Amino acid sequence: MHWRRLAGLVAILLPACLSTPALAAEPVARPLDLTYVTDDFFAAVVVHPARLVKSPLVDALPLPPWAWLKERSGIDPEQVEQAIVLLPRAAKGILYQAGGIVRFRDAVVNKAFVARLVKPLGIDELTEASHVGKTYWTAPRARDMAAHAPDGKTLVFANEDCLKAMLDGSGPRGGLVERLRAIGSDDDLALVGEVEPVRKLLADLQSYVRGDDATPLVLAAEIAARLEGASVALRLTGEPRLRAELEAADDEAAELLNDLVRGGAAALKLRAAAMPGLIKVADDAGGLARMRLRSLHTALDAALKGLKINRTRHRISIGCQMPAGFSGRLARLVNAWSIAQSGANLRQLGISMHEFHDVHGALPAHASYNKEGKPLLSWRVHVLPYMEMNALHQQFRLDEPWDSPHNKKLIERMPAVFASPGKALAAGQTCYVLPTGTAGKNRAIFGEKPKRMEKGAPVGHFLGAITDGTANTLMIVEAPADRAVIWTKPDDWEVDFDEPRKGLFGRRKGFALTLFADASVRLTPETVSDLSLRRLIARDDGLPFELPEYEYDPERDDE
Repeated sequence: MHWRRLAGLVAILLPACLSTPALAAEPVARPLDLTYVTDDFFAAVVVHPARLVKSPLVDALPLPPWAWLKERSGIDPEQVEQAIVLLPRAAKGILYQAGGIVRFRDAVVNKAFVARLVKPLGIDELTEASHVGKTYWTAPRARDMAAHAPDGKTLVFANEDCLKAMLDGSGPRGGLVERLRAIGSDDDLALVGEVEPVRKLLADLQSYVRGDDATPLVLAAEIAARLEGASVALRLTGEPRLRAELEAADDEAAELLNDLVRGGAAALKLRAAAMPGLIKVADDAGGLARMRLRSLHTALDAALKGLKINRTRHRISIGCQMPAGFSGRLARLVNAWSIAQSGANLRQLGISMHEFHDVHGALPAHASYNKEGKPLLSWRVHVLPYMEMNALHQQFRLDEPWDSPHNKKLIERMPAVFASPGKALAAGQTCYVLPTGTAGKNRAIFGEKPKRMEKGAPVGHFLGAITDGTANTLMIVEAPADRAVIWTKPDDWEVDFDEPRKGLFGRRKGFALTLFADASVRLTPETVSDLSLRRLIARDDGLPFELPEYEYDPERDDE
């Protein structure tokens, strides 16, 4: 199985814990279960999923679509009280002997549960074994993965040899345990560890890197040489809080690290002071760059006001407490950041459409077709080479439909540029669609069959056919979640010109993110009339409409 299977197991357990369904009851903060932590491990990542699902701030984060991980693992994050992933000292690699302790709210852990978890990793069979009278499960021909369920609510997993050491009955031991005990019961995320194994890793990496590329490694090695341990803890439920602690090797190292931390804080204060000026000179349609800068400035300014740095002998403590009532405001700022990121995705897609036009003399049609007139693959597949994703494009069989046995396997390979930030979607789904359709003089850019095929790519209208002006005509929109489509499927927004707002608004509150044919991203407000929308969608009705400028203000409570 090797380390990739363990990495996959960690990836299934933790990200699935971070999706955000509603939670009926307030989770109880419990002490960490450190029973199985041994001195084989030097670092740990701690997550409290059942608390995180209640945080409006987490709900606003521009997370990738975690839903597919939940679908594959069957883990409901609101049922996971705590998850600890342990990183080993093993010379074979950090993930080779990775271990973990996951505590559930209900008694769900048994052999069938573990089998369901590891099935996506290609493990179809588990074998029962025992050590010091305790039962665990391992996979034939994959002895670097083993799992134990001590009480039905707890899952312990690790490399088989490491798991035996965890089960030998001696209880928690090692320096990592003391650092874990220092984590607050109300901290939602934490990373703690000793630095010595990191020093060895940095030394090994430096032997492979030369020249300017080695500079960051050398600087990191100098910092690590002066550190014995470090911890970072973050609270996202309630009022946000960040705590960090650096344990220096000696007095001289502590003085240098203290100067380094305070110098970094001073640099951030200077950056925050310069941001109002940067916001004034930002020039972008839709104000997305200004919105991103304003959000960052507001959050950074609040964080710096609550920042405290203290040194006590060899320890440097860093604390940042956001002001009372800031949690909801910060959630709105994070939402604004996700809007700006979605706008950046649209911009990249727009540039790829223009690069396609440069090569083929026209924009791509909405889909490719076979000789029988059956649609095969979406335009999203055919623009991959123009976003430096030619390797993925070459894996598609362009003469087969999107759901052929071969092409269907590539749905899960959806590039991040198609992932609309915000509420999670199902696996392989995107909200970025083309407006398609025709009704009298109202003709969208897309929807007709390709004019021709060139090397498997469908070629549609050239930009000159957009006689209403590329700056006045919609090319790609971010549709609401209930209109999301599988990214490889030839499926888009079929416009109802009698009611053109259907299928456009809903992903964002008060507006829709839209890309125009000149590759500019703008916010189209819900207040726009049906007549104006028809003019924006039609490419050549002779009635061009210039969309008034609209900017989203995350500071307004009514947004």
